[in-house]
This record gives sequence, C-alpha cells and structure tokens, in this order.
Amino acid sequence: MANSSPILIVGAGTTGLAMACELARHGAPVRIIDQQSSINPHCRACSVHARTLEIFHDFGIVDEILAQGHKVLGMSQYANGERFMHSSGSEIDSPYPFTVNLEQCKTEAALERLLSSYDIEVERETELVATSGLPDGVSATIRRGNSSDEVVETPWLIGCDGAHSRVRHLNHLHFPGKEDLHQYCLADVLVESTLAHDEIHTFMGDRGLLFSSRYRTGGG
Repeated sequence: MANSSPILIVGAGTTGLAMACELARHGAPVRIIDQQSSINPHCRACSVHARTLEIFHDFGIVDEILAQGHKVLGMSQYANGERFMHSSGSEIDSPYPFTVNLEQCKTEAALERLLSSYDIEVERETELVATSGLPDGVSATIRRGNSSDEVVETPWLIGCDGAHSRVRHLNHLHFPGKEDLHQYCLADVLVESTLAHDEIHTFMGDRGLLFSSRYRTGGG
C-alpha cells in the first residue's frame, strides 16, 4: 500500500476531530467520516480541562476556545445544604490552571474549522460497514446514505466512534468494565443564583446529586 494513502478516522466527535487535526498538522493524509449529518447541537460534555487547553494552544485555537467559554476557577461541594469542601485550580501546573465550560458542539465546531484549514472536510452521513485485514493495512468498506459502497485501503483505521463503536464491533474487540447503572439528566436552564459563577457546585442530598455550572451564554 502506498504510504500516501489516507489514514481513515471513524467518528467526528471531539476525539476524532482532534486526532484528525493532530495528524493533519504533521502532514499526514487523513479522511474522517461520521454517520451524523451535522454536529449535534446539544450541550453534552462541557468541561475543557488544563491539558486539553494546552493541546488547543498547540493547535492554535486556544484563544478562540477561551473567548467562547466560561472560565471555572474552582469547585464547591455541599451536603444537605452545607458546604464541606472547596478546591481551586491554583495547584495545577499549567499555563491554564483552570477549566473552561464550553458546549461540546462549539468545541467540535472550532476543531472542524481548524481541520478545514488543512483542506480536510468531514465526510458526513457516511458509515463504516465492513473491514478486513491487509498485509500492510486495512480494507474498509464505507457507505454514504443510500449510495453504493466504497472500498478504502488505509494504512491505519482509527476508531473514534464512541461507546457503541462500529470499529470495535467489526473487529470483535471487547470493551472492559461495567456499565454505570445510575441515571442522569442534563439540562440547559436559566437560574437566578447567588452562588459564585466561577465555580462548579455539587450538591449531595438524600435524593441524589445535583451539579451546577455556568456557561458564558446563560445561567449557572
């Protein structure tokens, strides 16, 4: 297989996009596919930590992330209404000793814009349907919507397609560990509060846990 054959990344969430950007900035040819038609517009993951900010500095997008996000300098925990623990990021050995709250969709958009600057576009509504091994790589069959299949020969197939990874299932790879049986609800809401806006607040009570953190665009 020619060394110039693109590396194929399956999954264009934050992990896949970051992998594609890292490879592209070092001159590696890349293709990246995703089943979704566009970036998921919902909040989902929202905390960008110090080491990730350092990586985004290397990518050249950290200022964009900081401008869009909300800086979090610490965390407070409460039990039955009383605060019992407070921590700050001051002990973090990093140029960015804090967390930035930013909706995952905005992080993905920043990474996708960076990837576009390398003339690489996410191939959306495209899924991996089959794989087979080659002496020096992988043969991958991909499908766009209802169109005919395309067979791609790639030196590396990188699975960044989440907990129900098609890459992992096709290769009969197990995902060790146990399922977390706790149920959580994530909501973007407007709240009037006297709590510090530059902290994450965790409330523990007899009925469960409540996490509260603020975005630049709304309540905390």
